[in-house]
Amino acid sequence: MPPQVERRLASILMARAEGYSRLMRRDEAATVSLLADYQGVMRGLIEARHGRVVDSPGGSLMAEFSSVVEAVQAAVEIQRQLAARNAALEEERRLVFRIGVTCGDVLAEENRIYGQWINLAARLEKLAEPGGVFISDMAFRQVKGRLDLGFDCLGDFAVKNIDEPVRIYRVVDRPGAGLTVCPDRRRGRLLLGLLGALAAAVLIFGAGFWLARTPDQGPAGPQKRAPALKPPARPSIVVLPFANLSPESEPDHLSDGLTESLITDLSRISGLFVIASNTAFSYKEKTVTPAQVGRDLGVRYLLQGSVRRQGRQVRITAELVDAASGGRLWSERYDREIEDVFNLEDEVTREIVAALKVKLTEEERARRSRRYKVNPEAYDYFLRGQQYTIRFSREANARARRLYERAVELDPDYALAYVGLGWTYFQEFPLGWSPAADSLDRAEGLARKAIALDPELPQARVLLGWIELWREKHDQAIAAGEKALALDPNNADSMAFLSHALAFAGRPGEAIGLIGRAMRLNPRYPAWYLFYLGHAQILEGRAEEAVESLRQALLLDPKLMAAQVMLAAALAELGRLEEASAAVKDMLALNPDYSLQVARQRLPYKNGAVLERMLANLARAGLK
Repeated sequence: MPPQVERRLASILMARAEGYSRLMRRDEAATVSLLADYQGVMRGLIEARHGRVVDSPGGSLMAEFSSVVEAVQAAVEIQRQLAARNAALEEERRLVFRIGVTCGDVLAEENRIYGQWINLAARLEKLAEPGGVFISDMAFRQVKGRLDLGFDCLGDFAVKNIDEPVRIYRVVDRPGAGLTVCPDRRRGRLLLGLLGALAAAVLIFGAGFWLARTPDQGPAGPQKRAPALKPPARPSIVVLPFANLSPESEPDHLSDGLTESLITDLSRISGLFVIASNTAFSYKEKTVTPAQVGRDLGVRYLLQGSVRRQGRQVRITAELVDAASGGRLWSERYDREIEDVFNLEDEVTREIVAALKVKLTEEERARRSRRYKVNPEAYDYFLRGQQYTIRFSREANARARRLYERAVELDPDYALAYVGLGWTYFQEFPLGWSPAADSLDRAEGLARKAIALDPELPQARVLLGWIELWREKHDQAIAAGEKALALDPNNADSMAFLSHALAFAGRPGEAIGLIGRAMRLNPRYPAWYLFYLGHAQILEGRAEEAVESLRQALLLDPKLMAAQVMLAAALAELGRLEEASAAVKDMLALNPDYSLQVARQRLPYKNGAVLERMLANLARAGLK
């Protein structure tokens, strides 16, 4: 008689030991004994919460509960108990678990259970940081308001074998921690300055996909972002997205463009600490208090305002607010014609500098006096071009190119428009839309044209730096990145680019420090910052840390193929070949054409021995 299959609702807890294979290689007998002890603790806590252990192969464990509240409580209690036990051990002997919890419909057959929600629990466990608990949106809805725990909403993510995106929460084991607002993943706001770093993250390892601590130290672990950051010694500020109060027929590109231009202007002042634009835009259309923003980002001041355009008339309001007190330090309303928007940006920047009593250097004063006035119609075409550039499709790229071409047609001296046009050619190479030499040559010509028009334009230096890196001209790439930072000392994405260039040039220690500074300027950093960090950590001989950085990158963006490649290499270097093979399979699911030969062509290492080491690791992971 075939076994009876039952369908029922269940809550699933999946746990796995981090570094289990490494500990087994180090001392098999001691690790087996420690694992048995820890699994006994886990089993006792699970049963005390009316759950049952379904399976516990190797360093993993799966348990079933009838209540998701009990499952989450058990997960938290497990982490508490194991953390206390680990505290008594030497660090290299500790056994730390990652846990994922979800709930849903399962099929039960005798003592086994099956179903897609079990797969989801396994994916949540894999994404969780060591010692952490990640839960699904379904689980969160059941426990919300019923447990004295905090929940850090990480956003919506595509999860393998699950049709719809899954919202994921990190459990914060701290009474009264509350709930953080989910990041808005429907649209990313990117300045042209950001495009350099993002275009770099674009398929560094093959065609098909794109890719915060103290300012002077590399981050020890990206998953441990503090909920409150300490403001730096110099005046610190975030420019919140200006509200668009124009009629519905007017898109956001003017209000967004003004916000980004003010961020760019302020970030070029060395006496200020300015939060990066994509972190700033995470607050777009959200209701927050100045105190909350100040705590989240570790800044003292906020600049906020609105834009209302009717025809050629523009009304702009702006105010500078003390984050701690909510007090207004300065405010103004401007009624101008569209032609005066550039002068207005300069005027607002001067007012902020005066209100914060920031002293400009001689070079900064001279630079501001040499500002070029842009044709307003060309500026409008440029802003519209940006909207298409960040969509990363062949059709959108072609549309962006036409808009940038129209901008330089209207204003042949508009240096920033040449940079935008250059990016449309640069993107073609990593995305495989045209031959490499032709695309890079055109992009380089436009970058150098922009520099000839404006030698102090940092965005042009970043574009040129990426081109030089792709061509394996490491010294020139680093020089371009250093020049960009000299011109714009607060630009987090320029720091990220320079960090990546330093890593490929054989200077990973410096790269780690620099990406840490970028993360502090851009606290809600994108996934590719973590990829850059993990890459540098591998090269620095810190593969265990690299694995965690890269897992966190994939939590933020499961389709970040470059992070899958580096994760496979890092796991293989640690001898964790089963996990490395799984990472290769995930990567090939994203790009079936990726191979060792492609990797050899796409990894621009200065040192050939480093390239061979990486290729050997990928081969051990099963890449052909």
